[in-house]
Amino acid sequence: MKVLSDKIGKKMKKIRITFRKVRRGLLQRKRYLAYLEKYPVDGKVVLLESQHGRALDGNVYAVLAELCQNPAYENLTLYVSAAPENCKKFGKLLQENGLSRAKILERGTYSYFKILATAGYLVNDNTFIYCFIKREEQVYLNTWHGTPLKTLGKQSKSEYFSIGNAQKTFLDSDYVVYPNRFTMERMIADYMVDNIGKFTPLLCGYPRNAVFFDKTAEQRMKEKHGLVGKTVYAYLPTWRGTIGNVSSEEQDARLLAYFRELDKKLSDNQVVYVKMHTVSASNISLMEFTHIKAFPKEETYAFLNAVDGLITDYSSVFFDFAVTGKKIILFPYDLEEYEAERGFYFPLSELPFPQVRSVDALYEELCTGKKYDDTAFLQSFCAYDGKDAAGLLCRHVFLGEKCVKEETVPDNGKENVLLYCGDLALNGVTVSIKNLLANVDVTEKNYI
Repeated sequence: MKVLSDKIGKKMKKIRITFRKVRRGLLQRKRYLAYLEKYPVDGKVVLLESQHGRALDGNVYAVLAELCQNPAYENLTLYVSAAPENCKKFGKLLQENGLSRAKILERGTYSYFKILATAGYLVNDNTFIYCFIKREEQVYLNTWHGTPLKTLGKQSKSEYFSIGNAQKTFLDSDYVVYPNRFTMERMIADYMVDNIGKFTPLLCGYPRNAVFFDKTAEQRMKEKHGLVGKTVYAYLPTWRGTIGNVSSEEQDARLLAYFRELDKKLSDNQVVYVKMHTVSASNISLMEFTHIKAFPKEETYAFLNAVDGLITDYSSVFFDFAVTGKKIILFPYDLEEYEAERGFYFPLSELPFPQVRSVDALYEELCTGKKYDDTAFLQSFCAYDGKDAAGLLCRHVFLGEKCVKEETVPDNGKENVLLYCGDLALNGVTVSIKNLLANVDVTEKNYI
């Protein structure tokens, strides 16, 4: 009876916690709607958010650094969104890197929703919370977070059902940054925002990649971490699973086995730094290893600039790192199962980088130099990258100067008809809708 009572007690506690969270969330959203009605937009306030407040790096960090350090933007008040558990960490990161002019804003609080409702500029590399309503006076810059190898939007085998908020993000945006034409064409088509999107696509080098052109910063980072004279690789795998069902435990266990094998092979002159993907919420510990270490606390790309080569799998990071000219090794140990679950826009065999499936083969590649030609790859995917990418983008968006290449969202000129079909429950109404859509004439109108 006591065991049963304990189980019931634990279940009731979870229910009470869930109820409090739901109630708090509803109150916050209600207050957000009030902020939209009560307060005007302040054109001198900027809110920056990266990966739902889980990270402070990449494109958003590079834009933040430009806004903080360039006197042209000293009249702007800067806020950085942080998940509750990251507030102190982000504050310390800003202080250590001379960016303390920006203020940390805890995501989900009343203060956060007030700034979300009133900031004149919004910068994000992902999506805002689903209840976000962009006001006409706000300028929304979305930098997104990578050239896709993995399928997106309607092409995704596992996440087609969950793309609504991403679609909304692009339709809300004033500017969306694309590092190459391939990314622009795929994302516009596969998130199905052609013909209805009013945003301006910007073909622009990713701000986060600018650091790769700074050789002085590379040397400083090597010296800071005692890497001079060593062969240093970074390993950045992508996450497994689907949104809402991330399989980090299985991935962690598999990687730990590989790390134990690799650590024994590496010499004292070789070191591999590991950074798991933010989405994976990995709890992997590297304390047992001698030659395999966790990424330092620096911004990801600032440290990545100091390594001699990159190991990854299906992550978009290799599209960015390629501009360094350094060696890239692909380690797709679960290629068949990952491709079956997620799918790729093109096969890995079309990439110029060596691919390995075992630790022995990985170690062999780590011990040899770059022997492939990536000229065509760089022309296709990295043509816009440069050392002043962040500066050009900020001048374009915040100062109104025409510094980067603007494109337009494809529009076939037909009238758009929006169909609201409810939740598509398994009933006769849904059957009727499917039959209607199968026979609708799309020659004169777009049905959405």
